[in-house]
Amino acid sequence: MTKAKVTIQEDVQENGFYVFDVARKAFLVNLGAWAMVQEEAQKFANKLVERGEKVEKDARHMLDEFKTRRQDDLTETKDEMTTRIEHALQSLAVPSKTDINALSAKINTLTKKVEGLNKAQVAS
Repeated sequence: MTKAKVTIQEDVQENGFYVFDVARKAFLVNLGAWAMVQEEAQKFANKLVERGEKVEKDARHMLDEFKTRRQDDLTETKDEMTTRIEHALQSLAVPSKTDINALSAKINTLTKKVEGLNKAQVAS
């Protein structure tokens, strides 16, 4: 073979390997970039999930506190209204259930005494 032919074959062989090496490196760059993007996307997704769980927990806690406060406010309002109604009824001299029960008991006692007196008069 002539010297020129050998040089061309060596150039093709060297350049072919060079082109193959460049193509391989380009492929590896793309593969590495894809892997990094996937890792970062996974990390970001995990952070979003963690943040979402924290927000959900905080929201539930706030809702529980709100419910408790509203229940306490409702109880307080009910007690206050009961007290006001009782004072209003007392100021209007409206008898309470206890007063009415006591009067009923006295009326029953007096009724029995009157019946006893009537029987005694009829017998005499």
